[in-house]
Amino acid sequence: MKAIPNFPGYFVDEVGNVFSTSTCHTGFTRETPKQLKPKTVKHFGYKEVCLMRDGKRCMKRVHQLVLEAYVGPRPPGMLACHGANGTEDNSVSNLYWGTPLQNANDKRRDGTLLIGEKHPRAILTDALVREIRALFDSQPPETTPGRVGTVTQIARRYNLNRGTVSDIVYRRRWKHIVP
Repeated sequence: MKAIPNFPGYFVDEVGNVFSTSTCHTGFTRETPKQLKPKTVKHFGYKEVCLMRDGKRCMKRVHQLVLEAYVGPRPPGMLACHGANGTEDNSVSNLYWGTPLQNANDKRRDGTLLIGEKHPRAILTDALVREIRALFDSQPPETTPGRVGTVTQIARRYNLNRGTVSDIVYRRRWKHIVP
């Protein structure tokens, strides 16, 4: 068990359990550390604990605390990344400091990348994007040069912005959807 940097009285073990020797309200110190119960962040699956510093509450993600305690401070531009065991495993062996690209690749591998209909604010579905592309591709190019009319017609049909439909059919957006 190692001390959590910048949080006196808090410790984390190599598997991601967080402990406290302080009693928040009285200021006394426990002889035996008490294990804190982490909460899971909605949509992401990360575990968080509430720590106190200078009388203020700080919500911290467990995987970041493990890396800071066992590997060292976060290098500039790096993120706390989970390995092949996913976000449930906060052990040192499943964590590393990585680039944003490495983190996105991990999320893609685990199926947790919030793209397309998985994104909480998504309006379109993968099926609707496929339908729009199929409709666009079924129009013969010689009847509408540049297919501008078709994009406008599809946008009206689905009550979407013309730019949104254009980005879908020319694959500038929703690139992850394959026919």
